[in-house]
Amino acid sequence: MDADSLKRLSQDIHQAGADLQRMLESGRELQATCQRAVEGKLDVAASEGPLQQEVASARLEVASLKEEVQELALQQQELYGAVDRRAGEAARIQRQVTIMAAVRPAHQDEYEALQAELVRLFTLYQSRARNLDWLDSQLEARHQAQAKQAAAAKRRV
Repeated sequence: MDADSLKRLSQDIHQAGADLQRMLESGRELQATCQRAVEGKLDVAASEGPLQQEVASARLEVASLKEEVQELALQQQELYGAVDRRAGEAARIQRQVTIMAAVRPAHQDEYEALQAELVRLFTLYQSRARNLDWLDSQLEARHQAQAKQAAAAKRRV
């Protein structure tokens, strides 16, 4: 059931309560009439017709209210059933989420091994690149030293 249905049911219950209050007030008037009849101040035959009408009206109203109560009880059971179904669905989905969170992708182990190998190779690359730069600088320094020696030897000759 949605919020509109619940609102409508609430309004129906409120209306039924107001009708019941009206009937109770009418019953008080009838009680006063009955009291006058007992005291002998009222013609019983004249007041019997309205009393019968009010009794019939009250019985119809009671029957209507009982039907509404039965309908509301049925709707309440349906709502509880819907809530139970939704709670079951939520629990099932939560279990699935838990299971899915624990599952590793098909190639996750291979991916992690390759990633570790990549880190190792990159470290090796950095080391070799630094060594190559150092060797290049040493070679350049040696070439400069040889060039100075050759220039000095040429000057001596």
